[in-house]
Amino acid sequence: MTEHETRKQILGVCRKYFLRFGYSKVTMDELAREMAMSKKTIYVFFRKGKKEILTEILTEIRAEILVGVNQLLEAQNLSFAEKLRQILIFVGENLSAFSPYVSADLERSVPDIWAQLKKMKHELAFQNMKRLMEDAQKEGEIRADVNIDLLILFYTCAVNYIRDNSYLNDFPKEIQEKIPATTDKVFEGIVEMLYNGILAK
Repeated sequence: MTEHETRKQILGVCRKYFLRFGYSKVTMDELAREMAMSKKTIYVFFRKGKKEILTEILTEIRAEILVGVNQLLEAQNLSFAEKLRQILIFVGENLSAFSPYVSADLERSVPDIWAQLKKMKHELAFQNMKRLMEDAQKEGEIRADVNIDLLILFYTCAVNYIRDNSYLNDFPKEIQEKIPATTDKVFEGIVEMLYNGILAK
């Protein structure tokens, strides 16, 4: 395995563990066992340990989202309305990986990195989405009377809470059973409902 492949493996495993169990709950020993390598090997690539790994994971996720958004924006075969629809689903699905539990754990354990996450969510889920929706409104794709800021608030709440099991468990079982099993399908449903209400006829 090359150094690049080893580094990629470390980031991939840590990303899966941090997003599932939280940052503080995962130890370097557990990560080393999962990857069948020594802690010493991990420190060769990330001298500062978990915190450095987490910082790089955030950078990686942000870059992946921006690349995905730009690819959709540049797609020649999609209308502006379809581009916006797919971007809302794509960004929402990716940012929602940081559940309220994970975010709260980061706020307690590494507040400086939590601030970076908060800034990233604000930039991607608020600023960029608002800009796109305002452009769509100017183009007549979204009704002129729609409150974009309220729409963004609704979207951001979905991003923050859609994977929060403690929140979802408050709903009756008959409602929970009708919610799609995968996050991409949940966001697809949310965006479809938004579109049915906001797209110009």
